[in-house]
Amino acid sequence: MTASFYETVTSCSVWDRNKMESRMMNNEAFIQEMITHFLDDVPRKLKKINSLLMNDDFSGIKPYVHSIAGLSGQMSGDRVHTVAREIERRIAASNTDALTPLISDLNVQFKLLSKVLRDSQR
Repeated sequence: MTASFYETVTSCSVWDRNKMESRMMNNEAFIQEMITHFLDDVPRKLKKINSLLMNDDFSGIKPYVHSIAGLSGQMSGDRVHTVAREIERRIAASNTDALTPLISDLNVQFKLLSKVLRDSQR
C-alpha cells in the first residue's frame, strides 16, 4: 500500500453510526438486523477471498470483494469500504501485485469494525 492510500484509509472512520442511522432512517431494529447480517456474512466472504488469493484467483476474488464493498458502504464502515473499493479498482486494472497487503488490511479493518459493531449491540 502506498503512503497516500494508507493515509486515506486511516483518515476514514471505522464506523459512522450517525451516517448509518440516517441511511437506515433511524430504524433501530433494521440497523441491528443489518449489523447481525454483516457480522455473519463478511467473515465467510473474507475466508473465501483469502483462499482464492492463495491460488492467485483474482477474478474469483472480485465478486466477494464487491459484496463486501457494498455491505460496508451500507453499514458506513468507511475503512472497510475504502479498502474493498481499492481492491476492486486494482483487480479491474489488472494491477494484482499489491493485493496481498490490501487483502491483509481488509481483514484487519474488518476486525476493527466488527469489534465496534459488537460493542454497539451491548
